[in-house]
Amino acid sequence: MKLPSFANAPIVEIGPGEYFVGHSGTVIKTLLGSCVAVCLYDAKAQVFGLNHFLLATNKLKRSNILDSRSGYYGVHAMELVINGMIKLGANRQRIVSKVFGGGNVIPRLVNRKGDFDTVGEQNIAFAYEFLKLERITIVNEDVGGDHGRVIYFDSTDFSVYQSLINRQQELQLEKNEILYYQNSKKQVKNLKPKIKIWAD
Repeated sequence: MKLPSFANAPIVEIGPGEYFVGHSGTVIKTLLGSCVAVCLYDAKAQVFGLNHFLLATNKLKRSNILDSRSGYYGVHAMELVINGMIKLGANRQRIVSKVFGGGNVIPRLVNRKGDFDTVGEQNIAFAYEFLKLERITIVNEDVGGDHGRVIYFDSTDFSVYQSLINRQQELQLEKNEILYYQNSKKQVKNLKPKIKIWAD
């Protein structure tokens, strides 16, 4: 796919653990491997946001993905964007989403029955579960697979443009994500596994 030039729009690039919220007129770019990016927007208020997260472990049962220290880490990433959008005038009831990423970039770390096989698979499942519980509609998605991807979230019309990365970029991405993954595992050890979910 040929990407638009975004000639008149500023481009903000974010990495793992980062997020951005703003008004219409900005393009957000991020490089995804095992990480997931959730694009959120309120078209009426012209407010949008995006996060880029990597959960800190894949040693979770599918039944407790939110009720865990790793889940707390993901919930925090989602709440930062939602809270930021509301402060800019978004209405929670109008927020919809697009989900990207979760590729099989970090090698399989565990393969036990009932557990997640890959880090990317867990990140995807977390995003789906959170959005379902929060009743935020997913209007578009491209997740999974064996390759990394670059996405551009264009807030002028809330389109998302995507391109797959080459093998050389993927090898570097794998190294970077493994380092980030290892650091994030250390960060969540002291977190209390109490989850705060938005309520009406």
